[in-house]
Amino acid sequence: MLGGAPFNVAWHLQGFNEHPQLISAIGKDELGQTIQSALDSWGLSQQYIQIDPNHPTGVVNVTFSDHEPFYEIQEDCAYDFIALDQLPQMSEAAMIYHGSLAMRNPVSAASLQKLTEDRHHRFFIDVNLRPPWWQLEQVLESLNFAYCVKLNRHELQQLTQHDEAGFYQEISPDHPAWFDIALEFIEQHNLVNLVVTQGEEGACWFTARGDKYRESAPPRSENFVDVVGAGDAFTAICILGMLNDWETALTLQRAQDFASFIVTQRGAICSDASIYCDFKKLWGIL
Repeated sequence: MLGGAPFNVAWHLQGFNEHPQLISAIGKDELGQTIQSALDSWGLSQQYIQIDPNHPTGVVNVTFSDHEPFYEIQEDCAYDFIALDQLPQMSEAAMIYHGSLAMRNPVSAASLQKLTEDRHHRFFIDVNLRPPWWQLEQVLESLNFAYCVKLNRHELQQLTQHDEAGFYQEISPDHPAWFDIALEFIEQHNLVNLVVTQGEEGACWFTARGDKYRESAPPRSENFVDVVGAGDAFTAICILGMLNDWETALTLQRAQDFASFIVTQRGAICSDASIYCDFKKLWGIL
């Protein structure tokens, strides 16, 4: 099945008529051609999709244990080698979304660094601490001055509550220390927004102004399939809300609702355009 966080987020935003530009690389292989066909059918721009003749299109093997996915991410694939000289020239302020996995290879890390040099852009950073593909100092440095950082509560604790050996003590979602941890994290990295997902416990949104919003997750649907792509669906609606100046509480609610729908689908994306029309009607944004 097609997927990958930036791909999934761009796919959903295209479904909501935001026309994002996906910056990535695919191999000169059959899977790469399949991706190109899917992008073309969905109307997603391929202007900044690089074709790498030397590395294969990225593959992630997903297995499940008690409905929880485990990811085996292939090394040295095309998106690890996004070329610096083929990056877009963005003259206007934009919102740039990327995940922490983009930094696992020095080549793509250098290209990402180039993109993030312009502080006129707003950066939405999706933290995914997939071992062994992350380094603490590198991830923390990348977060500085981000417009929004999204991560789950385990990842927030890994980045803030660890000891010298890298271990951390689990804190329950209702623990009063959460608010202080989040605000300290925002202050340390000069963030504007911090979104912390908590699985079936819902999600919290903290701001640099000291605001806190919490949204409970809807009850699990009897049509539940798997959680693959739920976080990316959630992220896409967070971005959609920011782009359209929705109130934060409303954005958080809609993000939870859309993610709850995606877990009833097989795979991370939905190819039925009518689904997006239904949500737009529901939300009154047609």
